Amino acid sequence: MYGLNPPLKTLFALLCFTLPAASAQTAPAALPFSYTNFQFGLLGGYADGRSVRVFANYNNLAGPLGLRLSVGRSSKEGGFDEDADLGLLGSIGQQKKSGLISSERANALFFGLGATYDLGQQIPGLETSFYGGLRYGRFNSRLTYKGGQYTDYSSSAFGIGLGSQAAYLLTNSLSVVGDVGVDQYFGGGPIVSRDDRNNTDTFKPGEGGYEAINKAVKRPGTVLKVMLGVRYSF
Repeated sequence: MYGLNPPLKTLFALLCFTLPAASAQTAPAALPFSYTNFQFGLLGGYADGRSVRVFANYNNLAGPLGLRLSVGRSSKEGGFDEDADLGLLGSIGQQKKSGLISSERANALFFGLGATYDLGQQIPGLETSFYGGLRYGRFNSRLTYKGGQYTDYSSSAFGIGLGSQAAYLLTNSLSVVGDVGVDQYFGGGPIVSRDDRNNTDTFKPGEGGYEAINKAVKRPGTVLKVMLGVRYSF
């Protein structure tokens, strides 16, 4: 403060005392959650076919209760009733035997949003929890014909699901996870067909042709899950 005249010395001293106090009053409030409560996981296994699933948990939102978000994809051979007749040359099974149909395949996207209940470590190093909530699935089945032409049959459905997880702690952050559960989807909605030439048609319940398509296309109803993977806690 050498070289400052007395009024400036007084102003400088006031600033030194008031700025820290003002900073303390205007400092941002602490976030209402802890990042250590976040978990991210990757699973692989069986869920209506070969399946991969990712999930994110936010734990301890209200005591042992938390939130869970999941997204998964599955695929499998098949997806159609072999005895169904789509108005072509016999049933799907007969067309496969004659070579008119070269393959059939189904895939699905699964979305989940719900709650978790953390049981903690009932056994040292082993964390267990339950989860459940709403489900939404998008399903697609494809018939591929001789020559490469194909027709896709797409639909969607809402559902509910329950499951449990057991995580063995390798480190404070990394765990091996086992996941088992069951989802129930409620079908009966519209089915959209689209071929390789982009011709589309929509079949709605109660309309002509819907019952035949609905019988032919196997849409997931009860989906059992058995999966294994890793989980990282932040």
